[in-house]
Formats: sequence, structure tokens, C-alpha cells
Amino acid sequence: MAWRPFVICGDSHGDMIDSKARKSFLDFCDAYRPDIRIHLGDAIDFRGWRKGASPEDKAESMQRDYDMGMQFLRDMGATVWLWGNHDKRVLDVPSSAKGSMRDYAGKIATDMHDTAKQIGCKVVPWGVRKGVYELGKIRAGGYRVIHGYRHGIHALVAEVKTYGRVIHGHIHCRGSFVGSTYDATEGHTIPCLCRLDMDYAAGNETGLRQEHGWAYGVVNDRTGAVVFQHARKIGRDWITPSEFGVL
Repeated sequence: MAWRPFVICGDSHGDMIDSKARKSFLDFCDAYRPDIRIHLGDAIDFRGWRKGASPEDKAESMQRDYDMGMQFLRDMGATVWLWGNHDKRVLDVPSSAKGSMRDYAGKIATDMHDTAKQIGCKVVPWGVRKGVYELGKIRAGGYRVIHGYRHGIHALVAEVKTYGRVIHGHIHCRGSFVGSTYDATEGHTIPCLCRLDMDYAAGNETGLRQEHGWAYGVVNDRTGAVVFQHARKIGRDWITPSEFGVL
């Protein structure tokens, strides 16, 4: 078969993952059986290492957050993991932390890579230059896949201007944009799998756009073309049209 199925999810945020969205996504993977399974980043929350973290955040168990994030990567059978800004926090700690915390961060960073290797998952580092994974071939209708580096309602358009044909997460909401360009530039942003009531978004009106979801489709190994779909939750139902017939 030239056409291979893929699935893309992101922003599961460790122990902040929504249990119902998690189950729905994994059930979909069991039924759809994608060959390519991409996690867009922020698999772990690491809120205790956030700049300006509250005493409550620092007091919570980071081990549980980490364990749940890595277990989700195992359960989904991730083949590609693009590190997000939350995952990258483990690399920021050694420059500011003391003694045992610095050692713990180094151990966790090593374990993250070792676990990814064990499950056969390619790690794509965070960063505007290196943090890019190509799904298919761009000239044939493929996409550059990134975690995402912009915020706000214009984030997707800005990423399209930077990366061309792009798929990203980071902003926890669904969106699509088609530019009026000769090469049919377009982009998609993928919703999240984490809880929608996290404290950091409580006073941010853009949080009203957040929703649960993922993306899926097929990629042609011969031509590099990609067919893309959003999985959406309408009320209590997940809408996942999955017939990709080739005539």
C-alpha cells in the first residue's frame, strides 16, 4: 500500500491530561491502526519548573506528572515526539537550580530520551530551526510539523508565513488556514488532550477557543502527498470520518 495512515495529537500535559479525551484518542488509535503516530509536544507539564511557578505548583508531585506523561507516549505508541516548551523545561533547570534538583533534572532528561528510544520514538528537539518534522513531501502536499511558537488568534497565520505548509499545536485549539499563494500554502492547528480548566488559562479569554481533538489521515510513501482530517467532538460524540478510498 502506498498510502499509510497517521495520527497527530499534542498538549496532553502529563497528569493534567483529560481522562475521557485520552481514552477516546487511544480507542481511535486501536481502530485506525496508524503507522505514524506523532505527538506535537507538551507531553509533560513540568509546572513546578515554570518561571513564576506558585508555591502550590512547586509542592505538587513532579514524579506523577512525569510518569503519566511518559506512559501516555507508550500507550499511544508514539513514533515521533516533538518537544514542546513544557517538555523543554527540564533542560532549563540546570542553569538555575541547586544541587539535588539539578541532578534530578539531568536524570529526568536522560530518562526521557532513553524511554523514547525504547518505544521506537524519534525525539525532535524544541526550537524554531531544529524543531521541525516533515510529514510527506512539501512540494507534493505534505506538511512541516512543529510544536508551535506563537500565541493568540493569529498564531496559525503567523506560523504559515514562517513555515509554509504547517501543522502545529501549542494553542490548544482547532483551526485551518489556506493562503492565496501559487503553491497552495495552508496550515492546521491541532486541539489538545489536556483539561480545559487549567488554572493558567482561567483569566485568558483565548482559552474559550480551546477544545479536545486530534488529527489523522494518510500519507503517500511514493509521492509524499498527505490527506488530512480533524477529529472533532460535537456534544458527546467524536466525529471521525475515516474512509480514504482510492479509486
